[in-house]
Amino acid sequence: MSSPAATMDSDGCAHCGLPVRGGYQSDGLSFCCYGCYLVRRVMGEEADEGPATFILARLGISGFLAMNIMMASLILYTDALEGLPDTTLTVLRYVLWVLATPVLILLATPFLVSAYHDARDRRLTMDTLVAMGSIAAYAVSAVNVVRGSDHPIYFDTATMLMVLVTVGKLLEAQAKTRTHALLKGLVKLGASHATVLREGEEVGVPVEEVQAGDELIVRPGETVPADGVILRGRSSVHEAEFTGESAPRPCMPGDRVYGGSLNEEGLIAVRAEGVGRDSLLGQITRIIEEARSRRAPIDRLADKVAAWFIPFVWAASIGAALYWWLAHDDPVKAGMSALAVLVVACPCALGIAAPLAISLAIGKAAGAGVLIRSPGAVEVLPTISSVYLDKTGTLTRGHMALAAVVPGPGTDSSEALRVVATLEHGASHSIAKAIVRGAEARGLDLGELRELTQHPGRGVEGVVEIDGRQLAVRAGTAEWLNPSESLLGAEEDVADATQVYAEWEGGSALLLLRDAVRPEAPDVVRALREDMGLEVLVLSGDREEPTAAAAGQLGIDGYHARMTPDAKADRVETARADGRVVAMVGDGTNDAPALTVADVGIAMAGGTDLARDAGDITLMGDDLIRLPWLLSLTKHTCGTIRGNLVWAFGYNALMVTIAFFGLLHPLLAAILMLFSSLVVIGNSLRRGPTARDDSEEASEPTSA
Repeated sequence: MSSPAATMDSDGCAHCGLPVRGGYQSDGLSFCCYGCYLVRRVMGEEADEGPATFILARLGISGFLAMNIMMASLILYTDALEGLPDTTLTVLRYVLWVLATPVLILLATPFLVSAYHDARDRRLTMDTLVAMGSIAAYAVSAVNVVRGSDHPIYFDTATMLMVLVTVGKLLEAQAKTRTHALLKGLVKLGASHATVLREGEEVGVPVEEVQAGDELIVRPGETVPADGVILRGRSSVHEAEFTGESAPRPCMPGDRVYGGSLNEEGLIAVRAEGVGRDSLLGQITRIIEEARSRRAPIDRLADKVAAWFIPFVWAASIGAALYWWLAHDDPVKAGMSALAVLVVACPCALGIAAPLAISLAIGKAAGAGVLIRSPGAVEVLPTISSVYLDKTGTLTRGHMALAAVVPGPGTDSSEALRVVATLEHGASHSIAKAIVRGAEARGLDLGELRELTQHPGRGVEGVVEIDGRQLAVRAGTAEWLNPSESLLGAEEDVADATQVYAEWEGGSALLLLRDAVRPEAPDVVRALREDMGLEVLVLSGDREEPTAAAAGQLGIDGYHARMTPDAKADRVETARADGRVVAMVGDGTNDAPALTVADVGIAMAGGTDLARDAGDITLMGDDLIRLPWLLSLTKHTCGTIRGNLVWAFGYNALMVTIAFFGLLHPLLAAILMLFSSLVVIGNSLRRGPTARDDSEEASEPTSA
């Protein structure tokens, strides 16, 4: 059996993932509304579990009885029974009473129980209105049956109201299911079995038994069971569900692959590293679940408005009853008008106006490779006035290439590169990876890294062991190391290159690296500046010359170079203090403070690291093109929400006025209430802006 939940469940609805406020609980699961509870019970957790016969029978029996009550009531309203004895009419009225009673028991009970809990918690909700409207019509009819055939009965209104409201709940829940299908699709992406190499033998095991460190054999056409690194073999891996990019990614030994991606060509051996909830697929699923269970500020605003709207409806209903009874001496009209006000004002549409649109936007974004962690970001993004961009790894590919090594006095260039690459081998920054790749390309053997400390925005230091010697090494910016004049003089030859200075006992060096601007970056910047009218600014920890070169190439006038993480955060806070709404886009650890203090923080994950909790949004894949699309999507979503709210309040206010003056039958009011909800659902499901791929025309985001 189920019972209403008086408290809010932070985990979200077990069926649709939307926030739970009140709702229902069953078997330890929470549901945001009665409709989601019904759909879950009817369909089960998976469609092949079959229907719950009791739920279908309850709705079916109630609908059958309500239709028969409706037909019999229509006969009573006409003169078709004229001439029959009063006893026959009395019996028919009692029969209608008998038929209506099980309908109220079967369909109204959940709403009555919920209304009771709401009243106990001193809250007024739509369940209260539904319950009172139906019970009022039933009670008036029952009293009039006893009073005699001269008094009208409204069992048709009482029963059809509950049928229509229940059907409306089901339609709302099915609309929510559209975005919930994303999570189910993500779960199904994961492999069910894996081939593990144990003691030289291939063994098939359930994917749940795969452990970090296992060697997995993945054949062409199979799904990669877990995140890991390729040990042997080459292939192309399809990762569209993660990055939104349709083209397979070529992979070779040393490359990372992700559980849930499809191995398209060759046989590969993979060392498992991220399994279960620690895998990329598990992190994506968890992020979407958490985001959809949170509530956006605009959703909470709708609740606040509803808090005074419902008492207003109660006052209007009582006012209508008093008006027709006292002013016009028409108690029948008084009851019908009061009932019509309660029914037509039921704020079902208001309850789904914001959360449904936001939930759909989160699902659509995830299908396009954009993970929205904070629903509030959907509301804030359309209002931003400035976009601040990190340079390295954001506007540029982040795949720097080692251009030259300038050794210090008495230092050999190969030995210098070997020392610095050994130190940088343990760092995660793109510059460090470029130095290591440069050393490997020159065939240098690296030593052993003993200690490492990273200083974001400045450099790294640690202890390396090379040929039996332990050296304390520091590598980073000129401001941090204060290098010798002989190394500083080399800047004049390659002023636009990124420079890494290094020093250790008995040696020093200057390493020069270059990074190419992303091919899509000019179009992205143009869209942000010209099409959307936003201020675009580059915040970089790199030197003045390469930062200026990148900004000039992209047509960006404003930039700040040599910025520490704290300086980036301070720049963002200064802009916000001046009244600007700032979105910060970055990829490295040194961007985390700025991502945190910005109105919206957008992290470039490159399809790899989702542990960047500083960002409200994560762009999967090595691609910036989704940034303008994301802004368009959130603008469309907020426009949809505003339209939903204007419609819900305006429509209800108009219908309440019409019902107050006795121009609306309660049964028609129930139909109009359902119509209002369908309009909100249809508006929320409208096609929004489509994601674009580099090589393709506009298309729907990849569906996960």
